[in-house]
Amino acid sequence: MPIIIEDGRGSGISAGVNLDNRLLTKAISSTTLEDASFDGFSYSVDIGTVTLTTAGESGLLSIKNTDPNLMLQISSVVFGIGKSNIAGDVIIKGYSNVTTGTLISGGSSVTPTNRNYGLSTPAIATVLKGSEGSTITNGTQSATFIVQSPSALEVDSTVVLPNGYSIALSVTPPSGNTSMKVSILARIFYFNPKST
Repeated sequence: MPIIIEDGRGSGISAGVNLDNRLLTKAISSTTLEDASFDGFSYSVDIGTVTLTTAGESGLLSIKNTDPNLMLQISSVVFGIGKSNIAGDVIIKGYSNVTTGTLISGGSSVTPTNRNYGLSTPAIATVLKGSEGSTITNGTQSATFIVQSPSALEVDSTVVLPNGYSIALSVTPPSGNTSMKVSILARIFYFNPKST
């Protein structure tokens, strides 16, 4: 007696089999980021434009995961480096778990934008924007990039922040700089590692 696989929802439709005795199925694959976006747990973090007026290092963005249940992943970061009044190297640094400095104590709060425009689920995170001279005084330096002014840099990332962990980003203009605009856009999303 043959075994028939039927639709469990009561439609009466049976599963098909091809000439090689393989079950006919259809699968749709999506990334964790796409799933998070559909579910309303993917966000854009945009600091707008900051003008740096010295050649010193300025802490410009801090993201800390405060969700007690979900991991936060930084999927990519885009840096826009405007034209400085002087040519030279621009140094971008990333730090992990920064807890002190004026970026943390005096940074402006930023609200991440949900990337599913039909949902308004907020990000459970502390996001801070710095300005000229904002400092980062602890944490561990985890990345360094050197670019020219003007330029753009997109960094794909798999940085994962459990609850209470953070990342901070800084920009140092060329020596002699008195005016250089910088923008930073980070793409972040939440996921439950137990369900992936």
